[in-house]
Amino acid sequence: MTTLNNKNFTITNFADNIIYYTLSSGLQIKKHTLLNPKLITNAIYS
Repeated sequence: MTTLNNKNFTITNFADNIIYYTLSSGLQIKKHTLLNPKLITNAIYS
C-alpha cells in the first residue's frame, strides 16, 4: 500500500489497481479502477 499526500488530495493506492483518494475537505471519496496502474495522474485529475 502506498499513500501520497499533498495539500489537495490524500491518495491511497491499494492492490488490484484500485485507487482511492479523498479531497482535503474530507467530504468526497472517489474510487477508480485503473486499466493501467501507471495512469494514476488520470485518476487524480478526473
